[in-house]
Amino acid sequence: MITVSVRIFLSGIHAQHACRNFYGYNKRKGLKGIKELLSRLIAWRVNLFWYVFVLIFNFLIIYMPYIICSLLGDNFGITVNTRLLMPFYFLIAIVFWGPLGEEIGWRGYVQPGLRQKLKLFPTGIIVDAVWGLWHLPLFFIPGASQYGASFPGFLISDIALGVVFAWVYERTGGSLLLSCLFHAAWNFTNGLITVRSVNVDMTKYTIISNIIYVVILIFMIIDMYKKKKEATVKA
Repeated sequence: MITVSVRIFLSGIHAQHACRNFYGYNKRKGLKGIKELLSRLIAWRVNLFWYVFVLIFNFLIIYMPYIICSLLGDNFGITVNTRLLMPFYFLIAIVFWGPLGEEIGWRGYVQPGLRQKLKLFPTGIIVDAVWGLWHLPLFFIPGASQYGASFPGFLISDIALGVVFAWVYERTGGSLLLSCLFHAAWNFTNGLITVRSVNVDMTKYTIISNIIYVVILIFMIIDMYKKKKEATVKA
């Protein structure tokens, strides 16, 4: 019951957050701007690669290291929340677990404004530092998924994740649909599978996870360099 109440409470916060974003966008760009913002929620014409990437990213970062460690002999206990395998739960993850309201604000409203003055990496870091701080109250609300967790650890991982979010948003032409899918997939897979370490030193897992992230980061840097070079040639 507490968890349900927390979800309803958080849904209200996300709704208010989205309304404030619309209000701010209306003041800045008018109704035409809001229409343009909403159109990005249905911007689905992007390369298939990006759909695959946003849906498997969390698996690569979080669960692939567990699989590798298990193959190397470490003992992990895995629990699958089978309820979340039902398709409508993914829609719930999009609407009620934050992605829709948050991505309209962070990616749709804040990021484009910062990008007028900053490069992509600083933009991603700033947006997601604020995003992380915005989640701070959840660490003190019983029933919230972050309750009792380490906030500094959450903030660091959130900032690292934010750079990837910023990159995906930019490379998909500002598709909020892909941003919401990315955010929902992250939340969804975190709730789908619970992994418990059984007397296992997590150093190996951390190293493997960081290596995978660095590989993705290198790919991002190469990709952005190529896009910048292409833009320079066209100019």
